[in-house]
Amino acid sequence: MSFSNGKTNYSSHVRFTKNEYEKILKIKQITGLSVPKILKEALFSKEFSAPLMDFESAHSFLRELNRIGNNFNQVAKHLNAGLREGFNPRIDEIASDLKSIRRLLEVRYGNR
Repeated sequence: MSFSNGKTNYSSHVRFTKNEYEKILKIKQITGLSVPKILKEALFSKEFSAPLMDFESAHSFLRELNRIGNNFNQVAKHLNAGLREGFNPRIDEIASDLKSIRRLLEVRYGNR
């Protein structure tokens, strides 16, 4: 913390990889902005949204999604008995949607 003109200023130090810092320097060269100004604009130019749910809720949701997916797969298996996949595009679409939701949540909250 430093004091100047009666105002309190706060500072923080950030470490970058070589590639990250080279990218910042390239932006600096292109824009003519200082590194702190670049970082401030990148951080404060958009609103950050709160997570959709906390980690425990997400894991609970994933478990429930897995249970629903397993039930759905059993139903689809019985429907597909002796038939090739794709006989009902709506069922394939639902299966794809469930897999997409599961992947999104696993990327964000992990697979536990």
